[in-house]
Amino acid sequence: MIGIDVGSTNIKIVDGKSFKKYPIIKLNEILEKYNDKDVFATGYFRKRFRNHITEITAAIYGVDKEVEVIIDVGGQDTKIINTKTLEFVMNDKCGAGTGLFLQTIAMYLDVPIENFGKYYSKNPLKLNNTCAVFSISEIINYLVNGYSVKDIISSVNYTIAKKIDNMNPFDCDTIALIGGVAENKAFVKYFKEITEKDIYVPKNPQFINAIGARKYGLEYATKNNL
Repeated sequence: MIGIDVGSTNIKIVDGKSFKKYPIIKLNEILEKYNDKDVFATGYFRKRFRNHITEITAAIYGVDKEVEVIIDVGGQDTKIINTKTLEFVMNDKCGAGTGLFLQTIAMYLDVPIENFGKYYSKNPLKLNNTCAVFSISEIINYLVNGYSVKDIISSVNYTIAKKIDNMNPFDCDTIALIGGVAENKAFVKYFKEITEKDIYVPKNPQFINAIGARKYGLEYATKNNL
């Protein structure tokens, strides 16, 4: 059984032995190779596949620990899922609080987004704008006033953590962070400090929905004697 998470920017594939990632531009090639009864898909383009489930179901199946809330910080949106009631909220109208916000800043500062997790400060600068476009103006102002790239990226990590905390409407004590942004260690540290809650980051957080799709597929096949 193969699980596929067809996200807004990348395609993640899990087959029980390996983890593979491809840019979304490869979607048609992936469809030709992986669209049969032994494949379950989730994500933005899941309906292009024969078998598919929602990102909410995939996340719940994929997280390997009991938590009250799952926060999936993706490239284009962030989903906050109540695992008990199955209610969820998401911001899909704006890039604030998503990987897109970080990617925009990374491109402007010419710093690989993979390096953002190294930048943490106990007293981060405050960005008043969580809009990626308008925050550039604030960043320029900080650079003009002599602040370092480290200072600025630390503030960006803090800002996205604060934004996501403010998005969460659910009263909870345990939260799992998944998605590509969960690999950013500075963001996770800020989020723990801001929320003062029990935060769990599973191994390979960017692949959790693909893992969940595969687990669901295995369960489905067993129940239906496939």
